[in-house]
Amino acid sequence: MASEFIGTWKATKPAGEAEGFDKFFKEMKVEEGMIEHFKNIIFGSSLSLEKGIWTLDLLADGQVVKSTTFESGKEYETKGFDEKMHRMTITVDGCKSVEKSAPVDGSTKGTSTTRVVKDGVMTVTSLSIENPACSMTYTMKKQ
Repeated sequence: MASEFIGTWKATKPAGEAEGFDKFFKEMKVEEGMIEHFKNIIFGSSLSLEKGIWTLDLLADGQVVKSTTFESGKEYETKGFDEKMHRMTITVDGCKSVEKSAPVDGSTKGTSTTRVVKDGVMTVTSLSIENPACSMTYTMKKQ
């Protein structure tokens, strides 16, 4: 059930310790200063669902840094951490969600992020659409 995603999730370690972190962020053309900034942050998310509308709060060290709403499977636009507008689609199906994101300006082909919840642990794998061999994986635990 999609309800597996509902709640607050916290990464099990700082972002910089995620498998493939440096290579992935460089592939996505993230500025070096931002890569360094993200390395020590423990990211998280808080998700809720009401009448088919998801609310997603992105957390950095426990603080909400961005909030957005979406409908599963429907494209929407939102500003990314890079300050660029991104076209996104998040599809939630049972214990799995797939997020497709690409900058509107076409500076990269974007990312595909799969989240799978099992036994209270969410495994998150993001890959570059342009270079699928370049990926980053980390885990989050429900709080």
